[in-house]
Amino acid sequence: MIDLAAYSAAWTDAPGTAAPSGTASAAPAREGCGGGTSPVAAITLLAAMGAGAALIPVARSYPAPDSWLIVMAPALAVLGLGLVVGGWFRTRGLAAAGTMLTLAMLTTAVAGDVPRNAEYGEIDWRPTDTSQIGRVFKVGVGQGDLDLTALPIAASQRVTINAEVGVGGLEVTVPPTARVLVDARIGLGDVRVDHRTTSGPAARVVRTLEPEGAAAANPPVIVLRIRGKLGDVDVHRV
Repeated sequence: MIDLAAYSAAWTDAPGTAAPSGTASAAPAREGCGGGTSPVAAITLLAAMGAGAALIPVARSYPAPDSWLIVMAPALAVLGLGLVVGGWFRTRGLAAAGTMLTLAMLTTAVAGDVPRNAEYGEIDWRPTDTSQIGRVFKVGVGQGDLDLTALPIAASQRVTINAEVGVGGLEVTVPPTARVLVDARIGLGDVRVDHRTTSGPAARVVRTLEPEGAAAANPPVIVLRIRGKLGDVDVHRV
């Protein structure tokens, strides 16, 4: 009986024994493959900063946040090109930089769509006279609660209520004795009218809520016009 394991160990430890053909050359080849890193990432980042800086004079003539988008857009384009070229080389960091810049542009774009002269946080509106009807109830970022039950509206009177939402939510309470003509549109979110929900993107609800109880001959009419970017809208009775 021959112990092949002992025989192999003895043969390997023997002086002057050469390694099998191709083994010695394979290790250096693998070391050389990953030994260096490509300068594509550094060059792309510098080019992206240069592209953004080149458009700063042009962006100065535009108000914020549009000016920020003008500067960030070419930088993101250069990073995207760098990611395509980097697929052939060993690059690191471009994907993270591109993700951060994309999120910054999305945040800036949403901020640019926020209604002007809007209010922020938790807002409660309860108009008690018709002089407040002409205003636009605006939620910039937050949650708005618009209660129309105390609004004095005579029979057959028609009023228009306008409300806007940037990012957040809006809850509208309408009086049970009025006919409410709802026209609600939101870019992304849910529109709930009298316990019926329509989901977005581009959610739109056009619906008439008839007065509750005994139908009056000429009930007051509320035209409720709501526009929103990102959030939820809820219209309901008391």
